[in-house]
Amino acid sequence: IKEHDPSQILALGGIANTAIFGKSVSITTFRAGPSKLSDRYEGVEIVPSIHPGTCLRNGDNFPSLIHDVSKLNQAVKITWEEPEYVVF
Repeated sequence: IKEHDPSQILALGGIANTAIFGKSVSITTFRAGPSKLSDRYEGVEIVPSIHPGTCLRNGDNFPSLIHDVSKLNQAVKITWEEPEYVVF
């Protein structure tokens, strides 16, 4: 990470967040609020989020993932829209 010198990191899942922050965190509560800072990577904004695999098991988590991704670049507005579908 230090070699590439990113300004922001999207940490997907509990294992990624534990590696970046150096402590075990509950991702469902830790992802709330603005981006976080880590002692391990000074000056890098960390956006904790759920793992995309969680969305495959429970589709209700997908809007949360989209919301977290939208925190990365405030100039780009990403919103969740309920899909329209018909069941036959």
